[in-house]
Amino acid sequence: MHDKCAGHFKDASAPCGVDGRARWHSIDIMVTMHKCAIAILTASIAALWIISIRLYPTLPATIPLHFDFAGTPDRFGPPSFGNWFGLPILGTLIGVFLIAIMAVVPWLLRVAPGIVNIPRKTQLLALPADSQRRALAPMTTMMATLATAIVLMFIYIIHGTARIATGDASILALWPIFALIALILVLAVIGHFATVRRIDSETAVQSAINAARDSANGNTARLR
Repeated sequence: MHDKCAGHFKDASAPCGVDGRARWHSIDIMVTMHKCAIAILTASIAALWIISIRLYPTLPATIPLHFDFAGTPDRFGPPSFGNWFGLPILGTLIGVFLIAIMAVVPWLLRVAPGIVNIPRKTQLLALPADSQRRALAPMTTMMATLATAIVLMFIYIIHGTARIATGDASILALWPIFALIALILVLAVIGHFATVRRIDSETAVQSAINAARDSANGNTARLR
């Protein structure tokens, strides 16, 4: 039966009725999206550091360290290393942390599934390792996108702080920050539902493969 399907599907191991070409196309798209998300996150972190380093020599002896809900500075201090480069360090750590979490999730599913909180976990645990990684791809991409949104927010804060410190602005407009926070929440919801859909899709494909394999084994047994 696999020979019959091999001429029609890129995934020759897929049973008849499982569109291997569509499946592989979907996988290619996921891989491309994941690579793009990681590349954009890396570029955002690099931009955060470049902007921070370039602005540092232009800072006066006192810079804003905190803003009220109107965007007005309400606490000031010297541009020490910690005061100025704290956000770039935090942004880098957040990006690395979120990506590292998703990198170890497949391993945690094998050794300690109880501590992993993922939708459709029972279905996910029933899948082979390769299918698990594919099912988690949307969440990994969304994690990288979330980290990018956070880093962009830090870039805006750093740039706005420098402008206020040098007298080019008097307040830090907060609507871009709230817009990025809203985007982060929307991305989290999208990531959740995309992961659920992917797990359901991988479960359906695996069920079809198992059914075809059982049917093939039954036919072989009858021929014997």
